This record gives sequence, C-alpha cells and structure tokens, in this order.
Amino acid sequence: MYETLRDSVYSDLKTPHRRHKYPLHWLFHVPEGLLPMKAKVLEKSYLLMREVDDYVDGDKPLPAGCISIRYFLEERKRFVLGGEPSHEIDHLLAELISSVPVDLHEPLKQSMVSLLDTWTFDHDRQNVEVPQVLSEEELEQHVLGVELEGVMQGVLVVCEEDVSQLPRLQNLVLACRRYHYFLRDFPEDVADGLFNLSLEELGDGIEDLLIIQSKAQLYKERVAQVITPAEQKQHYAEFCQALPDRIKSVMVERALHAQQLLKEFDEEQILKDFNLITQAVLYFLYRKRASAFLKNFIDDIQQ
Repeated sequence: MYETLRDSVYSDLKTPHRRHKYPLHWLFHVPEGLLPMKAKVLEKSYLLMREVDDYVDGDKPLPAGCISIRYFLEERKRFVLGGEPSHEIDHLLAELISSVPVDLHEPLKQSMVSLLDTWTFDHDRQNVEVPQVLSEEELEQHVLGVELEGVMQGVLVVCEEDVSQLPRLQNLVLACRRYHYFLRDFPEDVADGLFNLSLEELGDGIEDLLIIQSKAQLYKERVAQVITPAEQKQHYAEFCQALPDRIKSVMVERALHAQQLLKEFDEEQILKDFNLITQAVLYFLYRKRASAFLKNFIDDIQQ
C-alpha cells in the first residue's frame, strides 16, 4: 500500500495549488531505489500521516465501519497503544514502527499518539456552532503538542537522532508552526471552523470574527477554482488586505516575531549537531520555507 500512496502523492503534486500540502515533495522526485534507508523510513512516516490527515480533513471518505472522524482517530490511537488492528492503515502503522530500532519504538508511538490527540482536539474545535478562541498559552501548547512532540519527535526517531535534543528545536517549531503555518493557512482554517488567533490577539474585537469568517469563506470558494500558484497568492493577498487593520497589525507582529525566533535558532547553530538527512528536513522543510514565506508576507501586507 505504501507504493500506492507514493503514486497517489506524486500524482497530486502535478496539481500546482495542491503542492503546499506536501512539504516533503522533493522526496517523491527521487526514484525509491535511490533513497537512503533513513529517507525511506521518513517518507513512509510522512505518507502515513498524510493519509490519516486526509481522512481528518475530509479529503477522503472514511473507511467502511467508521462512524465518525473522532471514532477513526480513537481506533488508530487504540491500536498504537497495543490494540488489535481494525483497518489496513493499522498494518502500515505497525510496519512503520518496525522500521526503526527497537529502542525507538516507544518514542515513535508517543509521537503518533501526540499527533492523533491534536487531530482529535482540532476536530472537536471545528464541530461547534461558535468558533472557539483559545488563549495564547493554549494555542502554543497545542502547537508544541502536534509539531514538537508529534511531528518533530517522529522526525528525530525515524532519522535515529537523540530524542533528548527535542527541546532545542522549540524556537524553530514555534516560528514555523505557530506563525508560518498559522499565517499561511489562516483563511482556510477559519473557513473550516478553526480560529487560531488567540484571545489576547483578538482583544476586544470579537465582532471582527464575523468579518473574518465571511472573507475566509469567500477566499475558500475562490481558491477552489484556482489553477495556478500565482492566482492563489493573489487571492491570499486580497484576503489579508481586506481584514480589519488591527488584525492585519497582529499578523505582521507575529511574522516579525517568527523572524526573530528563526534568527535566534540560526545563532545557536543547532543544525550542525544532526545528521545530513535530519539537517535537510529541518532546513528545507522548516527553516527555508518559513523564512521565504514570512518575508513575502510582510512585504505584501505592508504594501
């Protein structure tokens, strides 16, 4: 099934405006036989988490017998924690776990559970009539749960790194996931019921929620018809420019703060302490992409 997933992702990459969903897309342009073993395991973990995420996002219909997205996630968590497999995806999870050294099985399972828990958290937030606005502390802990304890710990495990290095990556994770991904995905998240501005950022502007929601829904409808990255970028810029001035100011402040976090991360020269595969992932998937987006975002929104 991994071969099928790989072919599916490679096909999806041919649709330009879908490519941002696959930040490891460079892996799929390398013939599988030429990938180093650690890169193969990394690719497997990425494919599998992408598959689960597609079910959660509604990009794929739930498997037969799954009564809800929450049930689907709970079943995967039950299996990871020692239950019997109930879906083909569980066998893939087992295969992935067996791909890393035995002493890394538990850390990898912990990263999977963290991801499943955060997906469940986001799903529950989406299924309410009034958007849930969290505090800055709650949002930060949520981000650290999904990206640091989930994704990043998983990266270190499959690349056979020392997991105790995880806290050193916190600035990189916050810059990329709390700010870069937040800014990039803001209109689509809001349209889907996820409001990732904090209570502190929103302040007294609760009335801005309705304005932002209506503009986000319009953005989502326009992007559904997009055929080029340039068109999508234009719609995103128009969405940002149409936001209330106070919200735009908050977003610029967050982008500037993210740039400062990346600067501090660079000054600590952390990347040199990891192997080449891990360095490539952290630099190209996180550091470089975030830096480029943040610069363009600040330039565009301040026009």
